Order: sequence, then C-alpha cells, then structure tokens
Amino acid sequence: MAIFKVGDRVKAPSWYGNGHEEGTVCDSDGSLSIGIEFDTYSSERHNCGRHCRQGYGWYFDAKELRLTVAKPPKTKQELIIEKIKYLEDKFNERKLSYDF
Repeated sequence: MAIFKVGDRVKAPSWYGNGHEEGTVCDSDGSLSIGIEFDTYSSERHNCGRHCRQGYGWYFDAKELRLTVAKPPKTKQELIIEKIKYLEDKFNERKLSYDF
C-alpha cells in the first residue's frame, strides 16, 4: 500500500460515480483515512478539518487512492508562504461577508 504525503497528487473515486477525479492530498496523519482536496468544487464536500478550501475536500480510505505524482517535500519557507496566502484568503472572505 502506498504511503501518501501532503502534496501528493492522487486519483480518487469520482464524486459522481463515473471513473476517477484527480486531487491533492491535504491531510495525512499516517492513518488509513486520507484527506483529498479536489480540483473542482462541490457543495456536498467539506474542508477536511480546515486542511483545504470549503467544498473541495473529502476523506477516503488509502486503499481507494492511486498515486499519480509524488511531490517533493516543501521547504519551511514554502510552507510559511502557503499558510500566509491561506490566512489572507480567509481574512478577505470574512471582510467581504461584512460589506453591504
């Protein structure tokens, strides 16, 4: 069984039951449940415990996933930049929700 890391590109069963969709591993703590952030939005998806954008995430058993591209580990600087961008997006979403 493949060990999936955050940032790996995988194929997961399609949300609509016809084939597979590609996504990126957004949550993997070593257990068999792996959080995937899909490339497409669905109102029925969630955010994998705030590990991805709302409406893009879903958890799968590791056995349901196929690795497409293993991503090299991110540097500390890349992780910080990614987190800052995520927090800026969240701030802007909340700011817009208060504008009338």
